[in-house]
Amino acid sequence: MSPVHERASRGEALERRVAAFRKRAIAITVIRGALASSAGVAFAAIVAGAAVGPIVSRPVALFAWIAAAATGLVLAAAFVRGAGALRKDRAVTLVARADASLGQAARSALELHRRPDPATSAELAEAHLARVLEALREVRPEKAMPFWPSISRPLSLFAVAGVALLAALLTDGRASAGIMALARAPFHVDEGYAIGEVVRELRVDVTAPDYRDEPPLRGLTAPHVEGLAGSTFRFEIEPRIDATAAVLRVGSHRLELERQPSGAFRGSVALDEGGPVIIRMRTRSGEWIEDLRGRSIRILPDPLPEVALEALFDEDEPGERVALRWNVRDDHGIAEIRLVTEVEGLPPKRRKLSEESGSPKEKRGLESLDLRELGAEPGDSVTLVLEARDRGRPPEARFARSEPVVLTLPSPESERERNLSILEEALARTLDALADRLEEPRTSPLDARRERRAMDSLSRVPPALERAVSAVSGADAPLVRKSLHAIRDAYHRETLELARKIPNARALAKLEDSLVSALEDGALLLDDLRARARLEDFQEVALELEALRREIASLLAEYARTNDPEVKHALGRAIHRAKKKLEALKQRMSESSSAVPREFVNAGESAQRESERFLEELEAAVAEDAIADAEAKLLALERELHAMAEAFGKGESEVAESRFGPRQRALAEAIDRVRGLEAEEVELAREHGELRRALAERALRALGDATKVRDRERVESALDTAKKDLEAMKRDVGGIDEDIVTRVQGRIDDVRAALDQGDLGEASKMAREANAEAMGLARDLSLRATMFPGRSGEVRRAAESAERLAESVAKLHTEVERAIPDLERHLRPSDVKALERLASRHRAVERAAQEVAQSLAEGPDGTPLSEEGASELRRAAGMVDRGARSAAEHDAVVSSESASRAADALRKTREILEEHQRSSSSGEGGGSGRSSGASASEKVVIPGREERPEDERRRRIRDGLREEPPPDYRDAVKRYFEALLR
Repeated sequence: MSPVHERASRGEALERRVAAFRKRAIAITVIRGALASSAGVAFAAIVAGAAVGPIVSRPVALFAWIAAAATGLVLAAAFVRGAGALRKDRAVTLVARADASLGQAARSALELHRRPDPATSAELAEAHLARVLEALREVRPEKAMPFWPSISRPLSLFAVAGVALLAALLTDGRASAGIMALARAPFHVDEGYAIGEVVRELRVDVTAPDYRDEPPLRGLTAPHVEGLAGSTFRFEIEPRIDATAAVLRVGSHRLELERQPSGAFRGSVALDEGGPVIIRMRTRSGEWIEDLRGRSIRILPDPLPEVALEALFDEDEPGERVALRWNVRDDHGIAEIRLVTEVEGLPPKRRKLSEESGSPKEKRGLESLDLRELGAEPGDSVTLVLEARDRGRPPEARFARSEPVVLTLPSPESERERNLSILEEALARTLDALADRLEEPRTSPLDARRERRAMDSLSRVPPALERAVSAVSGADAPLVRKSLHAIRDAYHRETLELARKIPNARALAKLEDSLVSALEDGALLLDDLRARARLEDFQEVALELEALRREIASLLAEYARTNDPEVKHALGRAIHRAKKKLEALKQRMSESSSAVPREFVNAGESAQRESERFLEELEAAVAEDAIADAEAKLLALERELHAMAEAFGKGESEVAESRFGPRQRALAEAIDRVRGLEAEEVELAREHGELRRALAERALRALGDATKVRDRERVESALDTAKKDLEAMKRDVGGIDEDIVTRVQGRIDDVRAALDQGDLGEASKMAREANAEAMGLARDLSLRATMFPGRSGEVRRAAESAERLAESVAKLHTEVERAIPDLERHLRPSDVKALERLASRHRAVERAAQEVAQSLAEGPDGTPLSEEGASELRRAAGMVDRGARSAAEHDAVVSSESASRAADALRKTREILEEHQRSSSSGEGGGSGRSSGASASEKVVIPGREERPEDERRRRIRDGLREEPPPDYRDAVKRYFEALLR
């Protein structure tokens, strides 16, 4: 570096060093001035506030703050004296404060650097500059102007001023009020009122609404107060000035306060909305002053109850009865709880719920609801909403509502739709697995990615087919099960082969072929089942529409006769259901184009469209009370519905004929044979009953009157006790348990009737059934009482009554059994021969039942027609065999009971097979579902049985027994026909 550049660099370094001293001095001087200025303003504010007092106008406030600012500037100027040394050309004097000799040298060095003297030797000037710069490196700026000594005086003054200002504000005197007024006055929006801190203290008492039963909050002094809607706020104001009147505003509410002898002002108001609190006072001179402090009242809404409603049911198998679990919680108390039920097409209904917890703030419970009792029909939607009200006002606005729970009443239509979706899923899984196999053939060596994808898609097929087994009719289930077994077996063998260290390529190829073949067969079967199920669904909807048409016709005739508005409403609802069903049919027909041949769908579309049009016109005619037009439209609707059912029936028959005809014929023949066996076993049970009754009467006569009276007295005593306990049970029980109690009562009445007729065997059977019902009821109520004893212990009391009833019914059964005499000792030779003949007939029935069970298990194509029916029929054959052996051993009691049970088992078998037949094709083999060589009324020919003319009345009774009564009347109808047979 040249000497000139080196000298210039040292000069700049000296300049920077001196500038560091200057910067520190400037910073400290600014801090001193700010502290002194703030202290001056604080002192001036205290003096000005004390001078002006609580009421200040805007000009006075502006003048006071200008004076305070001037005071601060004067005091700041006093503490920044000597600031001239901070100028750049005099900054070197700051170095002299640290070292006097070094300061003079630094001055000369800077002058030589800034203005070089030609008369001075450059070498000497350079050496002088170097010495000064070296010395300055050892001197710190803090030595020239230390921080704490420099700001100690202004800082002390600032602290004193701050303490004085804080003390003035906290003492709540004239100075405090004046300072607040001075601070607010320049920014106040002038509304014609002067301002000032005219309120010394505001105290607020908050009293919650009466319905909450809460203690009031007293003496609140915070500027912001909260309270519930409807709460009463009591204000007490202590003024700073001699005021003659005071007004308080909260939002839109205006409250005139009353002046007390002490000078304070008081007033109260109930508030439903909050807002800022504005207080104005009138002085003796008549001037209104507005308090400058900001205050507010916040109104909180009273929270509505928390409501929750949950339906407990099996989503896969919903039923007509649903259990509801509900819970209501409120912060102060619940006044009313009700369940709103709205059935599609009916006005909503409200009902109270039974509570299972007594807390006034939280209630919960379980409710059992029968959707049919609400007026819902199968397929209707039912909306459930829980409403709860607390004790707030107004009551009509205090209802909280739960999220709606929408339930659809199960219907054959929904069940068919569920089965169709299961078949669709199984077919899709099967086709996916088949596509993975066909689109990408197996390679050698094996492609791990391909094998993993193929095995993964195949693993989803068996579970889908298992679900499909339950979704198809009983006659078709074995076909799906057979396909499932084939696919599962091939899948298992392929898995084992692939798990080997070196798989056999030839074996894998064979397994691949068998799997593809099984998947193809399964896909074809599922496609056939899906098409047939779709057409069956269309046909069933058409039949349901026909049933609705008959209902509409009946209601229309009733309305034409009575002109009753309720009948008209029921008529409109029936028309609405029919329109809804037609709309669903239209939707399903449009979705089934890929599953069903189009010609079958087209055959019913025209009738469907016409039916929709006639329903619309029928609805319009009913609304206008045009009965004649409505009847004409109803006749046209009947023609279209018949055409639709015929079209769908023909299509379903044609689809099903190729695969399912022989199986349906075999199933019909089996049903006919089982029906004949059932009729024969019913006749055998009747003859057994007559023989047993004759033996019992003979045994009772032989025992003597004293024994009969003694046994009858014990039975009557047990019967009376059971009756009393039953009456007590009726008072404690409710809901769904009433049905069970009614059944127990019916069985006890049957015991009484059998005793009056002298039939101890029938009395024993009825007592045994009553005992089973009573024990089941006691067990259920005991478990329920353990979980939910009830609000007042009603469930627990019902459980105790049920236990007493079960004990008394058990005792009744024991006494009836004890009263039955030993019948075997009273058998006559004619009775023995009759029992042997009955045993021979039982064996013929048992052989025929085994033959039918074998045909059901094998089927015409080697696949079972109905495994469930075959199993039930074998069970019935076992009971028939037991009856034959008991009759051969001359046991009239056991043989009679076995015959009755065998007849019931054969009836159940027939019902199972008929259910299979209904769920399978109704048009196979000509559409009748029966074989050409057997009819429903024919009986199977039993070897060794002599034919004799049948009594017409008894035949009609048996025909009545074959008919399926409504579920609620099944037991009553059965007892009626059995009484006729006896």
